[in-house]
Amino acid sequence: MKGVLLLSGGIDSPVAGYVMMNQGWDVIAVSMDSAMEEGTSLGKLLSLKEWIEAAAGRPMKLYYIPHKGTMGEVTKNCSPTFTCVLCKRMMHRIAARIAQAEGASAIITGDSMGQVASQTLSNISIEDNAEKMPVIRPLIGMDKEEIITIAREAGTFDISITDAPPCPFVPRMPSVKSSLRKILAEEEKIDVGRLVDNAVAAARVFQ
Repeated sequence: MKGVLLLSGGIDSPVAGYVMMNQGWDVIAVSMDSAMEEGTSLGKLLSLKEWIEAAAGRPMKLYYIPHKGTMGEVTKNCSPTFTCVLCKRMMHRIAARIAQAEGASAIITGDSMGQVASQTLSNISIEDNAEKMPVIRPLIGMDKEEIITIAREAGTFDISITDAPPCPFVPRMPSVKSSLRKILAEEEKIDVGRLVDNAVAAARVFQ
């Protein structure tokens, strides 16, 4: 089986990739960098890629995609309270496009219940609605200490906790219980297809 991992520089998503690779999956990582200065997080992401590959004993291709252009359009045109959910839906669409090109059958995320606004049950359901491709969340029932234990085992923990620029697009009061009707209305304000096309075209690939 092959899946596309939404890889951030945090603790959770590298662990999700490591867990799935240990279960025999071929994993392709897609990282979307929202930093205002492109490439700021690239070194950290490449280090995580190397450690995951070494720990799992399998290669992991990495797609690095600047995300600030997409999020600039979202924040300029849409209600700020829905920014996090709209961002995650865009990430799912971009990951699904890459999955189709790579012959992958699922999206993999590091979501665990309730840690951030996009990870409430209500918002997770809305995020999954963005694409028909299955979304696998291997950490969904784990608590933070369990995830950290696996991160230390994989060797990714110390890299994950190093400083990285915070996302500049997080609103002051993100919605933790969005409605699909409202999200679809917000997405009418942006050209979703064009933004996905532009993101995929801008990808840099690291074997």
